[in-house]
Amino acid sequence: MSYQTNGRISLAGATPVAVTLNDLLKNGDFVSVEREFERAYQQLEGDPHAAITAACAIIEALCKTYIESFELEMPSKQSVVPLWRTVQSHLGLSPDATLAEDQRKVLQGLASIVDGIGAFRTHIGSAHGRGMFPPNLTIAEARLAVNAAHTIVTFIMERWHR
Repeated sequence: MSYQTNGRISLAGATPVAVTLNDLLKNGDFVSVEREFERAYQQLEGDPHAAITAACAIIEALCKTYIESFELEMPSKQSVVPLWRTVQSHLGLSPDATLAEDQRKVLQGLASIVDGIGAFRTHIGSAHGRGMFPPNLTIAEARLAVNAAHTIVTFIMERWHR
């Protein structure tokens, strides 16, 4: 899978996950999500700090699109965690006691990843100025954040559209 201009995904030996995301992106108005994916992948090699910021923006864009589509109340604080909690609640993804332990762990993990990407953006991303000693960031760490955002978006879109 590769990301092209205008956020288009081309499928070259794509995995089932990539095919699913590509199909889901085609089935709605997800321009802002596609743009953030494009930005994230373009920045990975040259500016991994900007890729981290874009990874967070991918999740924020999807959450805002979801909230607007269902005419839900937008959280007053529009950072990734409050946005995620609104979507999580509406989709019934809260890790409550009625779920099997394994399901609860996975849903808690999703929330933890969203929180972690938001914290990563705040502390390591390009959203805030840096002092004389910016934190170290490897391309692998930036790629992990972008790919995690990709996975979360795929999961949310599948739940949303099925």
